Formats: sequence, C-alpha cells, structure tokens
Amino acid sequence: MAISPGELVERIRTATGPGLRMTSGAGNRLFVQGESSAQWMLGKKTVSFEAILKLDELSSTLIYWEMLSERSSGLAAGFFMSKFSQKGTERTESGSGTMPSGESYAYDFGSYRERMRKLAGDAGWQFKTVLMKPKD
Repeated sequence: MAISPGELVERIRTATGPGLRMTSGAGNRLFVQGESSAQWMLGKKTVSFEAILKLDELSSTLIYWEMLSERSSGLAAGFFMSKFSQKGTERTESGSGTMPSGESYAYDFGSYRERMRKLAGDAGWQFKTVLMKPKD
C-alpha cells in the first residue's frame, strides 16, 4: 500500500541531503537545485542541477524530470574528467575537475534520480522519468 503524499514529501526532503536545495510548489510539485563551481585566475566553470518532482496522487506515481547544465568562461586549464552512460531516455554522468589554483568541482548526475526511484518504490509509489518539464 502506498504511503500518503505528505509522508512521501518528507522522505524526499530527508533524502535530498546536503548540496541540494528543495522547495515546494503548487500541485504537489517539488523543485530541487544544486550547483558546483570552480574559479581560477582566467576563467570559471559551473555545473548546475535542476529537478522537478510531481506527485500524482490518483495513480500513486512520482513523476521526475531533471537537467544538468555546464557553463564555462575564460581560458580552460587544469585537469578535467567525466564519464557518462545512456539507457533509453535516462542519462547518467559524473565528472570532476581541478584548476591550477587548486579549486575543484564535482558532480554525479543520475545518482539523485536513482535515490528517488528507490524511495518511491519503497513507499509503494510508481516512478516515471519524463523528458519534458512537468506542467501543472
């Protein structure tokens, strides 16, 4: 039996963890954002994460959408590493980098989605990944 939407929201809030900010919106929507960045003398690199989770009470489904964006400016220097895999509509990617100044950044795109998938399943809810941002 599926748990209540309110209890699921609290479990999601607890599982979101450090480095990500979660806010609630209308219509059982949750917004999650996070950012990792590094700056050096001649440039900057920022990796931003955004996710929207929508709880569909009628079907007990957690609808999930996410996006990762990278922005960089200036001259690139340092050591950068990334790896990715694609399975159907879901992409998983992780990466890190170290600048000459010693600053570093890291990201793990896909790990939050997998935590939410497990959390939904354990709560008796279905999990559905979508390509388009959920609308009200």
